[in-house]
Amino acid sequence: MGSDPGIDIAWFVALFAAIPVVTAIVLQWLSQHSPLTPALASYRGVVAPFFVSVALLFGLFATFLAAEIWERVNDSSHSLEHEIGAIRTISQIADALGEPGYPIANAVAEYTSVVIDEEQNITSGIRSAAAEAALRKLMQGILALEGAEPQHDAALNALLTSFRDLRQARATRIHIAATHSDPYKWITVIVLGIVTQIALVFCHVDNRKAQAAALAIFTLGFVVTLIALGIHERPLTDPQLTEMSFLYHGGTTNQSP
Repeated sequence: MGSDPGIDIAWFVALFAAIPVVTAIVLQWLSQHSPLTPALASYRGVVAPFFVSVALLFGLFATFLAAEIWERVNDSSHSLEHEIGAIRTISQIADALGEPGYPIANAVAEYTSVVIDEEQNITSGIRSAAAEAALRKLMQGILALEGAEPQHDAALNALLTSFRDLRQARATRIHIAATHSDPYKWITVIVLGIVTQIALVFCHVDNRKAQAAALAIFTLGFVVTLIALGIHERPLTDPQLTEMSFLYHGGTTNQSP
């Protein structure tokens, strides 16, 4: 069983909100209330374009990281859509076959249930043994139709095609779920965000209220950026799992009596 996704997201929110906020508080204290305040005050006169140039670098690197994460999210969505489509097709064919399709319907329902329970939070690329067993059971159920009835040949071909699609889509989904952004890219974005906060401090080193306002506004944007990227770092999303759960609990996947 995977960890609770709500807990994972809560940790993301807490971590990525804490970094910029703590940094802003420390910088404000250093520049206005610490023993270093007189020394830092001597740097008054740093103009706003200095802040803009650093903020631009932060924005560019955040954009590059966001593009990479969003591409992985889209790929994950497509793979899961293909997997759900294959499940739906197999289930519909099994239902149309009647009694010969009961083992297939049972196997695909078992596979869907295992995926929902054990593979929704995969981050290491390790496949569920139960899901692998359910796939083998499904394959055996499909192959049992071979040579049974001539009128089942068309259904057998369609089932084999859908099974290959299902297996490939699952492999793609697991691979993407286990793929994460380079930690150095995350470090670069965070460091550039902190450097931008430092630039803001120097731009308003002689005006405490203006400095606090500028730091608060940028830090809010910094926090929102990190939280948005962090939450989407894990591609598999709950609405997609809900759709797969619907197939198992009351959609097109019906088990035999």
